[in-house]
Amino acid sequence: MSLEKASKAGFSLLFRKIWDSILNLFVMAILARQLPLSDFGILAASMVVINWINTLTSAGLDDFVILYKGKEKEKMWQASFSISFWVSLSMLCILFLIAPFWSSFFSSKEVLNILYLLGIIFFFNALTVVPKAILRKQLAYTKIIKIQIIIGSIATIAKVFAVYMGWGVYSLVLPITIAAPVQAFFFFKSVDRKVFSSIFSIDFKLWKEAYTFTSYIIGSRLINRLMNEGDNLIVGKTLGLESLGLYNIAYQSANFIVAIITGIVGDVSTPIFSKVSHDMNRLKETVLRMLHLIGFISIPIIAIIIVFSDQMIWLLYGKSFMASVIPLKLLAIFALFRMFNSPSSNIFNSLQMPKKPFYFQLIILPFFLVCIYLASFNGLIAFTASVVLIRCIFSFILIYQSLLIINIKIYEAWQAIKPYILSFTPIFILLLLLKLYSNGFTWQLYIGYSVCVLFSVYMYLFILKQTTPMIWQRTKDELKRIHPSLKLLDNI
Repeated sequence: MSLEKASKAGFSLLFRKIWDSILNLFVMAILARQLPLSDFGILAASMVVINWINTLTSAGLDDFVILYKGKEKEKMWQASFSISFWVSLSMLCILFLIAPFWSSFFSSKEVLNILYLLGIIFFFNALTVVPKAILRKQLAYTKIIKIQIIIGSIATIAKVFAVYMGWGVYSLVLPITIAAPVQAFFFFKSVDRKVFSSIFSIDFKLWKEAYTFTSYIIGSRLINRLMNEGDNLIVGKTLGLESLGLYNIAYQSANFIVAIITGIVGDVSTPIFSKVSHDMNRLKETVLRMLHLIGFISIPIIAIIIVFSDQMIWLLYGKSFMASVIPLKLLAIFALFRMFNSPSSNIFNSLQMPKKPFYFQLIILPFFLVCIYLASFNGLIAFTASVVLIRCIFSFILIYQSLLIINIKIYEAWQAIKPYILSFTPIFILLLLLKLYSNGFTWQLYIGYSVCVLFSVYMYLFILKQTTPMIWQRTKDELKRIHPSLKLLDNI
């Protein structure tokens, strides 16, 4: 497996994630105008339970399948699938038991029904963790992407038809519920059937080996999930479901690009780091290259989101969601830190050091939850600001720890991203001045803003080329290795 092959896989993932994000934004723009704010709060409240259970069920199994280098590869795959089947079945039963209590907590019958539907999605998605991990290990992303694009797109578009048929809040979930078993079926067909042959023959020795590796990853992801979903729980309970809906929309809007980048980094970096983990110099070089690309892509995107957040919310969700504009601006700052932090966990895992992030997260979790709970009594903006401040500090410490392990100094990391920050700073200031004198929501202004954004991207590349020609050449060469069509950067 070469880095070039991994880069091409990354481009395929980029295409799929961009398509998914654009389609989801389009569909959400329709749903947000047809459904009340409380419906989005109901979904967010239900997802809290699902995300916790999903983390307990399959966390670390995908990394284990990819990073495993033992001789009994096929037996270990069978054991991993057996684990995912029995654990997910057990967690589904637990979900159905606790769903009525969770519904009572929010005093909403719809939460109960949504949880049952999400439980079906959870079960079939959990069963696909091992097949997808096998395909990822082989860098067979074409198969993964075909399945996800076709079935996922149909399910997403079906939400629009469901809402116009009067399904209400269920239109957010029911199409995906129907699609989940279909998608699982095609993933099963894409890998060797031997993987699924040992469901009823439990090998505790292999189970123990799998969980020896995954236990700290499970703990780390569970704590991270508690931090991610704890804010939803606190907002929903102290400020109400409407505020939860506003916060959830702001979080999704700030992180839709982040989800694309961190998803690609997570999918591709695990097999890459596994390949070079024996050579610290190569691992260091690979991480620095990754930081360069993350900085090149993320800095202008986050800056543009911050500047045009009000136009973004108005266009996508309508005026009833305008109260989420300031939370969106704040959460975009955390989104930038989250992108740079995305390789950290895979660095620890590839070096067989999952304990370090786990213990650090375990210490910070109570402090985080107490602080944001107290801040919630001062309103949504104060709550969001506290979330962003603490999460940014947390991300920075994890970045620092992971880089220290592979002998990358903070100064080296700063040098990797500094050219992109300096190149976009003057453009960012000009965009802020533009918004100061021409702020509105007419179609003429939207067209003007779109032109300004495109021109800003061109100027960003031009400034980068003129001020740091060596960095520009390296970045351009890296992008051209990902896909031949990016040779058009030679014309800048």
